[in-house]
Amino acid sequence: MPHTLRAPVRITFDELQKFLALRDEVHDLFDTKIECDCSALTHVDPFGLCVLKHWFNDLEERNVVLRLRDLRLPIELYMRRMDLFEDCELVLLDDRTGSYRRRDMKGQLIELQSIHDQDAIQTAANEIASTIVHDLPGLDFSADPDEMTPSEGERAEETLAYVFAEILLNALSHGRRRNYKHAYANIAARFYPRENLLEVAIVDNGCGLLETLLTHPKLEGELTDSKAIEIALLPRVSCNRAAELGLDNTNQGIGLTVSTRLALAADGRCGVVSGDSVHSLMPGGLVEKAVIPYWQGTGIFLQFNKGVLPKVRKADIIQALPEFRTVRKIRFDA
Repeated sequence: MPHTLRAPVRITFDELQKFLALRDEVHDLFDTKIECDCSALTHVDPFGLCVLKHWFNDLEERNVVLRLRDLRLPIELYMRRMDLFEDCELVLLDDRTGSYRRRDMKGQLIELQSIHDQDAIQTAANEIASTIVHDLPGLDFSADPDEMTPSEGERAEETLAYVFAEILLNALSHGRRRNYKHAYANIAARFYPRENLLEVAIVDNGCGLLETLLTHPKLEGELTDSKAIEIALLPRVSCNRAAELGLDNTNQGIGLTVSTRLALAADGRCGVVSGDSVHSLMPGGLVEKAVIPYWQGTGIFLQFNKGVLPKVRKADIIQALPEFRTVRKIRFDA
């Protein structure tokens, strides 16, 4: 008899502990079959997609067949549209949507992608940046007559692409320390037009923030995942570690800091997951901390209000960081 599970109502950043508890029910199983009752599942956000993909891959490595039963049609359609089932040979379901015509939804979503090498980082970062600025009111993309000066929209995309490239670089370079050399990052994004909110998720299965920052002086003997998240949100932390590791010194260590501050400035929110800890940051400086079932790696959740985002000056956020320096070819003036 296959092991049976029951999916929660929501697989999201806000209810991550419920999914992780489900995952842990079958953590030690090998060479077997699992059936998951998905009849109650009504919502999966981009962060949920990323952790699901990591779980599917982990099950495949253990030769575990997972059958998803009674998926609601809209959920199946969304999961398939977001490419959740790509390359998951041992994840089975009744296929009702595989023949559906695929609509172009540029600017509305980023299908789930797994980033395994540095060659893919810039393309993924460009796509995230393009999705954030897509259809922003008041952002001028008109070309300069002399074709020498980038437009306001191009400068905004370039800045954001740099920020997200730093995050992804950290996920691969720092996350692959401590014998996690095969770690990779999943990314996904979705726009919710009714609320005018864009959500972006980046989740890796690397060594985690505590292992990355283990010798950082700011830990001050408090070797906890929660403290490591707190330090990682400070500006230029990853830059300092990059120098120590002999990595590319153009990394300013601003990726996580700028992206989270930008989300909060745009009336959104953000969160970081690593190990047994999750920090949720709200506008106004409110930080909610919680202990969760262990996540091996680091996850980042960002939410932007696209109605407010055009009013946020990225340059003010970036140039206010300590020891800010200009990066060659990148203009932080938009």
